[in-house]
Amino acid sequence: MFVGGSAQLSRDLAPETRSRVQGTIDAVIWSASALAGLGSGALFAGGGYGPVAVVGGVLAVLPLAFSAARDGR
Repeated sequence: MFVGGSAQLSRDLAPETRSRVQGTIDAVIWSASALAGLGSGALFAGGGYGPVAVVGGVLAVLPLAFSAARDGR
């Protein structure tokens, strides 16, 4: 998904703004990944696989719930 999104940005952005926008988006994505890694490590250290699985499951279902609510289902 990340590579596909980057390719789409490269195709759709104006050349004069492309590198700045892509750099900003890359920084946000990699920062979020780093924070998720740190958070999951702390969660695992505090409780093991169970809490990591529960939090991961909730985070995986949240976009579906928001999408269903937005669509009125």
